Amino acid sequence: MIFAMRKAGDTPMGVSILMLFTFVMGLFLSASIERTLKLANGSVLVVVAAAGTMTMLFAMSILNKFLNRDLGWMGKGLFIALIALVVMTVIGLFFPSKLMVVLISGLAFVLFSVYLLYDLNQLANGGEDSYVMATLSIYLDLLNIFTSLLNLLGISFGDD
Repeated sequence: MIFAMRKAGDTPMGVSILMLFTFVMGLFLSASIERTLKLANGSVLVVVAAAGTMTMLFAMSILNKFLNRDLGWMGKGLFIALIALVVMTVIGLFFPSKLMVVLISGLAFVLFSVYLLYDLNQLANGGEDSYVMATLSIYLDLLNIFTSLLNLLGISFGDD
């Protein structure tokens, strides 16, 4: 879908594909939210994760405003860190443990928080000229921050 979205660009088809993509990702996210809601304090954890995500968006927006410089140089390093996180996640599938989940979720939270700053900076400085792709980037950052927080809170404060 992402390749189709990139090809369609800022057309009504690109926006439609973006909406379909966010819907599908929302379906996948609903499983995590449902799992968390089954905990005794699950509703509180979901609200705290949402508030934490909102706080991170606010903090990175303010930080971007005050940095007042182009962060385009961070792109390559962030991508390498993302590949390392994916490798860690695959390793975690073969060697599952709570410690590995906490480590991966914590690193994902940090990585996607920095990615959020980077993407907001690219949007503000003209590094991304497609509003569909800019929306997708920020949506994926926020989705991953929320999911990471949900995992961390569920492990730390869940009653399982």
